[in-house]
Amino acid sequence: MSSLESELKEKKSVVEVVPRKRVIVAGMGPGGITAAIEAHKKGYEVIIFDNRDHFTRPQRIFLNGPTLSYLIGLGTLPEDEEFLTRLNDERSITIDRLQTYLQKKLKSHLKEREGIGNVRMGSEHEILEFDLSNEQNVLVVRNKEKEERLRFDYFVAADGAKRNMAEKLNQAYARIAKTQRITYKDLETQTRQVPHGTVSLRVKPSVSKKTEITLREIGLQDLLILKELGWDEPFPPKSHVLCNKERTQFYIAGEIPQKILDSKGDEQTKLLTEWGKMIIKLQLKVQDAEDRMELDINADEKVSKENQLKATVFEVRLKYTETPCLQLSNDAFFVSIGDATMNANLHLGHGGNDAIADGRKFAEYLPSVSETSAKFNQRSFIRWRRDKKETIRESMALNDEEDMRVYKAYIPKINKEIIKYGEYLLMIAKPLEQFDESLKKRKDEFEVLLKNIKDTPKAIIFLDDIYQKTLEFTDAINDGFDKKMKAEKEKIKAELALVQLSKCAKGIVTALTSVLCDRSEYWKNERARLDSEEAILMKKLKEQEEYEKRLSSLKTKTGKLLKKTPTLYQEYLKKLREKTAPATTPTPTPESVGPRKPKE
Repeated sequence: MSSLESELKEKKSVVEVVPRKRVIVAGMGPGGITAAIEAHKKGYEVIIFDNRDHFTRPQRIFLNGPTLSYLIGLGTLPEDEEFLTRLNDERSITIDRLQTYLQKKLKSHLKEREGIGNVRMGSEHEILEFDLSNEQNVLVVRNKEKEERLRFDYFVAADGAKRNMAEKLNQAYARIAKTQRITYKDLETQTRQVPHGTVSLRVKPSVSKKTEITLREIGLQDLLILKELGWDEPFPPKSHVLCNKERTQFYIAGEIPQKILDSKGDEQTKLLTEWGKMIIKLQLKVQDAEDRMELDINADEKVSKENQLKATVFEVRLKYTETPCLQLSNDAFFVSIGDATMNANLHLGHGGNDAIADGRKFAEYLPSVSETSAKFNQRSFIRWRRDKKETIRESMALNDEEDMRVYKAYIPKINKEIIKYGEYLLMIAKPLEQFDESLKKRKDEFEVLLKNIKDTPKAIIFLDDIYQKTLEFTDAINDGFDKKMKAEKEKIKAELALVQLSKCAKGIVTALTSVLCDRSEYWKNERARLDSEEAILMKKLKEQEEYEKRLSSLKTKTGKLLKKTPTLYQEYLKKLREKTAPATTPTPTPESVGPRKPKE
């Protein structure tokens, strides 16, 4: 025997003797653990694999009636009461908590009958390949550095939408030159929006007041505000919000703008967090959501993987397999459940619920271990999965029809609002046309748009086009205002110059009346009149209304006053010399009788 043959013989361990029928499950999601529990109840040896060290999925899922009843039925211990009470109240749960609960139940079943099953969880466990040669059904696995070969009668692929187990099975078939394959196709009906996201938010610790919520649907009336966050579709986004009983933790899942999907790293997390806050504000009517909420992350480095899943973005492209159940040699079967057979459309809330239902159906169609000649009911399981697929496809089509019905019913109302505010914009733009040639072009385009809406009030107008033209028209109006202000600036400068001149005149008059205010009513009147004119001028400058008419009047009055002031000043000096100065007193100069200097 060559050294190579010896090495291969030593590396490959002997397949152990299996005393009873064995089910191997790949994946400890809700569906995989459920399949393991139910198969073990029927007397099968169960081995379940997962290469994660612990459960880290913080996404919250809604539980339908059958799923909730099943989970409550598993809770037979007093310690389950608090968990199940909360579960019943909230009707939703984070996936990691659901996995933990199901794993505890599985271990409890395995403990009752030791030696016929085990849980292999952690990064040291790895599924390497299938060996289908010589009509055997063997799974080759690695436990740390040790390689092991496990025979199986049923293999359950519960490894999610990545479908690594299906790919490994296809590779095994290729090695033995068989044409059988598990293939996936696009579902006939797809979601209308490819970019989707999930984000987990919490109420900030500094906020003590309980969050009050009022449910409402996001509608067409919210498109303008969502446009600011990058939503550029003519329909409102579909979003789903789940929260805990205390209303301190909120989970948002649904359609997101393409802008968020295209962003990267911290910027993507920031945009998704802002989007989640806006969804809560609109859908739950939490007006202060921006200040109240924050991303629900833990500062502990040990849960960094979980933190990464608190804000996720992904593309939804629905695929399914027509072979969810494939018969191998010696009446063994490869069965796909949950996302491994068809990935979920989160808008129908069927992901976790369908996975658990698949796990239960798998066990239901298993023959009893005492029926040695009975086979797995392959036909019924395939029919079950086909019916589920058709139900989902039909539900999606009905939802699309309902969306269109609501859309059509709302169009007349939103058209009325568009016409109302559109006419107001035209009224604002009309006096500005003379200052901006491009504004007239935008105004004409907008008038045509409003005319089309008026002519067909029940027609579905493409809202994105309306929004774009409204933005362009509004920008043109703003430019018109800017150009109007620039044109008026020269007139305002002249007006301000007159204000400065009037202040000079006021200074002279103030100096004069400070000496003769008790001797001349004329000076009192002139000062009062100038104060009044200046107040009027300042008011006009602030309000910028009817300034041309008042400016002309002010120019006349101020001009007369300024022309008259030197003559009045000379008369004042003459009177001062005659009445107050003795014969020997020198003739006073203008500087000696000017405004009094303030004390140091």
